[in-house]
Amino acid sequence: MYKNIMMLYVAMTILLSVSLCADYADYAKDLLVLFVDHCSRLYGKENVTYNMHGLIHLSHEAQAFGVLDNISSFPFENFLGQLKRMIRKPNKPLEQVIRRLSERETMGATQSESKQGLQKEHNDGPVPNGFTIKRQYDKMQFHRFLVDRSTGNNCIQLRNKDVALVENLVVDEHEEIFIVYKTFSKTDLFSYPLQSSKLDIFHLSRLGK
Repeated sequence: MYKNIMMLYVAMTILLSVSLCADYADYAKDLLVLFVDHCSRLYGKENVTYNMHGLIHLSHEAQAFGVLDNISSFPFENFLGQLKRMIRKPNKPLEQVIRRLSERETMGATQSESKQGLQKEHNDGPVPNGFTIKRQYDKMQFHRFLVDRSTGNNCIQLRNKDVALVENLVVDEHEEIFIVYKTFSKTDLFSYPLQSSKLDIFHLSRLGK
């Protein structure tokens, strides 16, 4: 039963990942076919419903339209309540919604630009040896993400796939910005139906340097 659910988990992880879907969509389809087949053996053919059979075709949809989030209706369904609250009077509802969305987009872009950059200066380190440090910060806000040294928000993945813990953000004498971090030791979290590291999923242990 565990192996059965792991096939579904791995397949859906692939089909929801931009970096994995293009190369592994066919593999995800094979996993979903096996998942449905094994479900009929484990739980009985009567439990293989129409919705469960539909899983077999998700890989084709992902190959045609990109990751499954691209064709999900959940964001629209969740947003319906907000749309209704934007309508303040019975006439011209579409114009009201467009006006409110335009106002929100303009305000959001302005706030996003004002918040970008280094934030919350401090002076309690740690500081790497051999660096002349002018300033230290707790956070660095980018357009789409935040680098933060606070506990719970300070775990990042580097370009070489190492996973690290952010300890400081520093600016040197040349006004260059550096992230001070320590990397974890990592191993595979699971090995069936494939090694979890293929999906960038790891079991992390002690911190290095």
